[in-house]
Amino acid sequence: VVGSEYLNIDDNGIIDGAVGSAIFDGEGVPCKNKKIFESGKFLKTGLLHNSYSAGKEGVESTGNASRYSYSSIPSISTTNLIMQNGEMSIEEIREDVKQGILFDYTGDSPNISTGDFSGLILHGNLIVNGEVKDPLNETMVGINLLDLFKNIDAVSREFKIYGSFQAPYVRIKNVQIIGAVS
Repeated sequence: VVGSEYLNIDDNGIIDGAVGSAIFDGEGVPCKNKKIFESGKFLKTGLLHNSYSAGKEGVESTGNASRYSYSSIPSISTTNLIMQNGEMSIEEIREDVKQGILFDYTGDSPNISTGDFSGLILHGNLIVNGEVKDPLNETMVGINLLDLFKNIDAVSREFKIYGSFQAPYVRIKNVQIIGAVS
């Protein structure tokens, strides 16, 4: 188990009108929906493949071959990476937060070799007793990605789309916060 029961992620290449959708991948293999994480468990069938990696593993291609041009060698890429939304509203998730932060995104990315993540919160607010309060200024968040996945304890029904990524708001316990209120 990699994460909490709320961690459900799909790679879905057949969402009508979505940025990463296509009828087929860079090798002509039909795109489809693949479950990667289900209830916090990484699924062996969640591994993404092009024809080469599928052949080496003795499985079928998942329709995830990607090319930068018609003459480039195919690599493996996600299509539309979707974290499944939950049943609670953002307001319901916030109600139980005594002290925390609400933010939409950060400007950094994790260290892939260690899983450590620290990011500057680009747009966020302090939460006190369930109420959104002051905006944050020069505030950073830090957590290991495996801890982040395990510490998800609520997922909203509302979601945001960032290009080919879709994610709901998540409540994560035990995150290190460094910074100040504006």
